[in-house]
Amino acid sequence: MLLLRKMPSLLPGRRATLLTVVVTIILLGGFALRLWFSPHRGSPGDLNINQNWMRSAATFGFVESFRTQVDGNMWPNHGPVAIGLFAITEQAYRTVVSSSEEVVQPVHMIYSKLPAISFDLLLALLLFLIMARLYDRKAGLIAAGIVAVHPVLILESALWGQTDVIYSFFVLLSLFLVTRPTALPAGLGGVAYALAVLQKPHALIFAPLLLFILLPKWRSLMLCAGAGLLTAGITLLPFYLAGHPESVMRIYLNAPNEAWRLSWRAYNAWWMLFGDNAWERNGLEAFFFGRSYRTIGLALFGASYAYILTVMRRRLWNGERFVPSTMAAAAVALSFFLWNAGMHERYLFSVAVVGLPMLWAGTRLRTLYVWITALHYANLAVVLPLISVENRLLALFPVLPVFIATQLVVAFFLLMHALWTDGKDALTERLRPRFVAALLRSARKA
Repeated sequence: MLLLRKMPSLLPGRRATLLTVVVTIILLGGFALRLWFSPHRGSPGDLNINQNWMRSAATFGFVESFRTQVDGNMWPNHGPVAIGLFAITEQAYRTVVSSSEEVVQPVHMIYSKLPAISFDLLLALLLFLIMARLYDRKAGLIAAGIVAVHPVLILESALWGQTDVIYSFFVLLSLFLVTRPTALPAGLGGVAYALAVLQKPHALIFAPLLLFILLPKWRSLMLCAGAGLLTAGITLLPFYLAGHPESVMRIYLNAPNEAWRLSWRAYNAWWMLFGDNAWERNGLEAFFFGRSYRTIGLALFGASYAYILTVMRRRLWNGERFVPSTMAAAAVALSFFLWNAGMHERYLFSVAVVGLPMLWAGTRLRTLYVWITALHYANLAVVLPLISVENRLLALFPVLPVFIATQLVVAFFLLMHALWTDGKDALTERLRPRFVAALLRSARKA
């Protein structure tokens, strides 16, 4: 419906109809490709947890399922938005497939992947609309097509059934809305960002970036913050009324506890240093000058964040800010993954989503996006192969994980350099006309 409403503003008449048809074909092709892979068992443990979250939410109710689970299943460590989508999916399954609540496999497993698959398609539609607005319809179609066949997205949603694409979608949408020139979209951006945080705690890493973008516009900042807090309050109200708000708050308070393992098969800087031993090390133990791995990782992440905001500040506050904001968001996500303890292999996923507009930011950044997402796919594929060749590569090259980790660290520093030099060039381009005008004024006075 959104596409049909927006299309006439992009192109009039028959060309709009043709564009609608092409986008529909892209979306259907992406959906068919994901359905093709969806019977794959992926990671059975994760899929079983997701399916039991679905059943629990539909059986005990959305609120009660945060502390009561079927078959002794793990309590949710995803937010209300994720469990709400699982509850809707389970109700659809029981309506369409089994009214007796019988779990029919592999159909029930495929249904558990539908929330992620649906947001893959919504992401393709969103990027089409954004890139067609900022550039042209060709850029929009290319962006949608990339999402439709993106191997990282297919592996995460259609095989793994993970829902990282949902919070990444809302983060990207919020970045677009808060970089609009007027205040009202910033309020909608606050709603989108609140939904991202309510889906998964990892969206919180982008909060300082959004705050920084809105600093020069206090009215937009207040509207964004107010709308976000109101959205969170309405979502969490049922838990307060039920008398157990802690059932949700523990999800966000317990998130740092994953640092007890230095790396959960995340090929980051710690894996580069320690290889497979990073899996065995405790991230809470002392590492350097009595400081734990977690403390040092947080310090490096904070320093990287400060650097990113410093070198990007002029582009985040002036002119067309959306693409620079996605560059900064991708850099933040990469630094979060590389330096912190307790990282899972999937925690780099948001780079593939929020960083995609970097493909239109010049050759260097385009190359870095392809390189980083290819390395992330390699990390995911070593853990959960999409095709058999990945297992063969690991058997032939046992040092492949360390190689991937090292390449990601190198890519990080090249990305930091690209952000700095591009920002310096952009500043020079803005200052040059002023410099020339000053020279002309001096010549006239002389």
